[in-house]
Amino acid sequence: MSKKANPAAVGAFTLGAILVLVGILLVFGAGKLTKQTVDCVVYFDGSIEGLDVGAPVIYRGVKVGAVKQIKLIYDGQDDEFRIPVVIEMFKNSAVPVNSEPIVHADRIDELVAKGARAQLTAQSLLTGKLNISLDFYPDKPARLAPDTTGLPQIPSIPMTLKAMSEKLDSLPLEEIVYDIRSTMQGITKLVNAPETHDVITQLNATLVSADRLVNSIQSNLDQLSDDPEAGSLLTNLNVAVYQAGQFLESIQDDFAPMMQGFSDLAVSAKQSLDTATEALASVEKSIDVDSSFVYEISQLLDALKDAARSIAEVASALERNPEAMLQGKNQKERY
Repeated sequence: MSKKANPAAVGAFTLGAILVLVGILLVFGAGKLTKQTVDCVVYFDGSIEGLDVGAPVIYRGVKVGAVKQIKLIYDGQDDEFRIPVVIEMFKNSAVPVNSEPIVHADRIDELVAKGARAQLTAQSLLTGKLNISLDFYPDKPARLAPDTTGLPQIPSIPMTLKAMSEKLDSLPLEEIVYDIRSTMQGITKLVNAPETHDVITQLNATLVSADRLVNSIQSNLDQLSDDPEAGSLLTNLNVAVYQAGQFLESIQDDFAPMMQGFSDLAVSAKQSLDTATEALASVEKSIDVDSSFVYEISQLLDALKDAARSIAEVASALERNPEAMLQGKNQKERY
């Protein structure tokens, strides 16, 4: 006859098994049992390569959740694929000042209205792993994607690197680089053009002569001060020298508008020099000054007229053949 089981032993064994099971659950499922979470869904534009299940959800450096699920769904109505990323937010991740919880399913829409946005960020540039960063961007529009999960949706914004890449891609970089290179080549060829060097050399020599002449004029001011024609001559002469100096500065500082400068300066210099020549002729008839002084003035005016003529020739050549700025003189013109 079989021996009857001891009820006390059976009860003790059952109780022990229950305690062991509870211990296992506490050890391996402590996070699920002790942490309350709120599930949300996020849709990101483009690829989410590098984002894995379990990746942290971070708010300004503090982990407030984790990626729970990543799926690929096909919307036959819109004929497109979408990737809903389900994240679980820890309710106790933020300590409220009052008793009302901050992270709650009913408050997700309120947080979104205040500017809550999700963004993919890099955990490590070496591994390429991504996490999800939450922050408030009130200036970013809340773009919600069509959703079939029924979960509260947090709008997303592009990654910082992706946004920068899109802005760079939208710029006509090739055209900008080409324009810069063409401009630099044009400036280089214009600077090295024989015409430019001839004009600069002639203007430098003219300005040196003008400086010597001004010193001579200062020593003869007493003799010329009573004659109005002499004052007109000095005025026009100063204008011509000033314009020549301005042109030399424009060559040294800014070569881009040189073609227009050639034309304008040639006309202005010619007008001033013609006026100065007429005034000089009047002075020669009305006053008796040292012949060497009058000769120096005549020589300076002739030099300035030659410089103006050279400027006019260069401007005329560039107007007839603008390619000469980039290609230089052709063989027929050089020889």
